Amino acid sequence: MFSPRDQDAVLSALGDKFLAAQLAAVNGAREDIAWLQTERPGWFPNMAQRTLANLIHDRMWDRMSTILDGESGVELVDREPLRQIHVGVNLQIRLKRHSLDDLIATYETPGALAFWAQGAATLPGLEEVSLAAGYHWIADERRIGPAVITYREGKNNPIWSVELNDSGGDASGSAPVSWKPIDLPDLPSIGRALDDDKEEGGASS
Repeated sequence: MFSPRDQDAVLSALGDKFLAAQLAAVNGAREDIAWLQTERPGWFPNMAQRTLANLIHDRMWDRMSTILDGESGVELVDREPLRQIHVGVNLQIRLKRHSLDDLIATYETPGALAFWAQGAATLPGLEEVSLAAGYHWIADERRIGPAVITYREGKNNPIWSVELNDSGGDASGSAPVSWKPIDLPDLPSIGRALDDDKEEGGASS
């Protein structure tokens, strides 16, 4: 079992197909929001943050589930409100909107807190590693930023963060997706919540 603090090992375990699917999902959601702004200009300015976050989550999930459906070693769990992707025996991923300092919002249910806490007791080699895969949210502009993956030990305690590079590949996964690590800021012990601390995509996202 690799160390979840080793971002190189984690990204290698995720594989190019997953990374390409995430990149395509974020880019596609960005296109969908641009279409909404163009075709329904009166809707966007007054749309609640939670509504917009849920819409982006749904568009990302639709694309990722379509691309990854049937992929060897990948399991898609879509049992409302739970939406989760399993890669191999160790990695479990939820789609999340990230603030620019890599905080996420979630209803703090026991299940959600346990998911982000990491380290659940299990057999050696079968340890589950929880990841947040999503995008940076440019709140001042209400805009989807780059695709990002984070590992955290506790909801408000990101350990590492990487940004996926648009120039690396496409949804087919035929070309490697490049990425770069992001320096994390010093965060307070009680992290700042995203927007109104409402969670996109249901209680599990």
